[in-house]
Amino acid sequence: MPPPELLNNNSNNNNNHNKSLSDWSGWKLGIDEALEQAGGVMSWQELCKVVVAKYQALTTTTQYQALTSSGKADRKLLGRFALASIPPEYLSRHSSWVRLPGTPVGSEPWLGRRLEILRDVEGVVLPSVGWVTEQVGPKHVVVVFDGCWTVEPLKLPELWHHITPDAAMKRPTRCWRVLTDLGVRAATPCARPCVDR
Repeated sequence: MPPPELLNNNSNNNNNHNKSLSDWSGWKLGIDEALEQAGGVMSWQELCKVVVAKYQALTTTTQYQALTSSGKADRKLLGRFALASIPPEYLSRHSSWVRLPGTPVGSEPWLGRRLEILRDVEGVVLPSVGWVTEQVGPKHVVVVFDGCWTVEPLKLPELWHHITPDAAMKRPTRCWRVLTDLGVRAATPCARPCVDR
């Protein structure tokens, strides 16, 4: 869930300029479109960037120039309006993710499982073992890595969307491609389930 102070767009600004921004009907539509394109779930930071970019693209047309006095608005201010437009039912106090209603939370089946991530660092493939601490919908998991304790949201391989962790563990030596498409790290080429001994 975004910090509460970012969800309030009424901070000392009650002029007509900000009123027209808060009344713009495109905030909610932009939020819904971005979430649908992402499979129903996004981090609030990424969602904010996408919706603000959509707003700024629209303000380049004369139809939307009237929404701001100069045709431009501060990105931070726009971000506050975007976040304040997220419906409360899309948020959870227990997660930093924004979900469309009805998107599976997916507390199972990957929670608590180990993943071995193979990283390509300057041409050298280095394995890192991590633990799944949260599943975000059916396609993404949050992994905490041993050693450096960094948290990364990872997109599960397509095959893993339809099988259980136990079935995936039966082939522990086969590598699967994983995408870090939620913007935390640039590239994580491969991942495979670790065999618990």
